[in-house]
Amino acid sequence: FGYTGGSTMAAAAATKGVQVTHLDGSKTAVTWAKRNADAAGLDESSFRWIADDVMTYVEREIKRGSRYDGVIFDPPAFGRGGKRNQKIWKLQDDLPLLVSRLNELLVDDPSFVLLTCHDPEWPHYRLAELLSSFRPLGGGRGL
Repeated sequence: FGYTGGSTMAAAAATKGVQVTHLDGSKTAVTWAKRNADAAGLDESSFRWIADDVMTYVEREIKRGSRYDGVIFDPPAFGRGGKRNQKIWKLQDDLPLLVSRLNELLVDDPSFVLLTCHDPEWPHYRLAELLSSFRPLGGGRGL
């Protein structure tokens, strides 16, 4: 759900030396994000550019034992990803599972979790309840 890279670039620019993974199911969006990062003069070595289905990627990272210091995600209400756009994403069905699986990718004391959601079926209190499953952030402070 990295789209054209606004959050990706902000994360990379905020802290020197971080590795930022940009993930989107659309190769076109990933290409635009790469161009935007280049146009912004950001160090290419700060980024991993991934065009894949989000759940496929997350499951693969869990199996690899990868850990992340934080996550930013802005899922659409509906989308397609993966090879030949065969995977279908439905926010109503898939967001709770994604949150559960992302929690397994976070380090024991994650720095941040940022979720934006633009769907009236997911008001702030419902999102807060869903995100309460994440481990405490930054020294035990919850979301």
